[in-house]
Amino acid sequence: MKRNYNLLHKLAWSFSTTTGLDEKDLFQEAFLAYYEALKIWNPAKSKLSTFTWMCVKEHLINYVKREKRQSEIFDTLDKVKNKETSSSNLFEKLSKDSEKVLKVLLKNPSKYLLTPNNAINTLIQELKEEGWETGRIESVIKELKRIV
Repeated sequence: MKRNYNLLHKLAWSFSTTTGLDEKDLFQEAFLAYYEALKIWNPAKSKLSTFTWMCVKEHLINYVKREKRQSEIFDTLDKVKNKETSSSNLFEKLSKDSEKVLKVLLKNPSKYLLTPNNAINTLIQELKEEGWETGRIESVIKELKRIV
């Protein structure tokens, strides 16, 4: 176990130095991935250290991507909220469609953060269920990106 502990620590440290994320958080994620890897490891196919390295590395890559996406979403929402409070006419600058979509996002941002991979798809699906056409949705998304 000591050798695997060092392997996990090295991966967490490496990811921490390259991404700036907390090393302790990364080590915890690495440890979780290690135990998941143990469940599916086949000694006839690979050494434990090689299999562990591959599984944990892949898990940490996905973890970093999720953290980055969530951070970007929060940053964007913060920018929008700051613009809204610093400029009372922000909503006056938006089209009615963009205003509606922005209010939906600001009303419940955690709904879209729970599935960051599918956040935009979730929003698009909801708008389509309300009868919005694809072109209309794309237009609103472009407008919001331009403003933010």
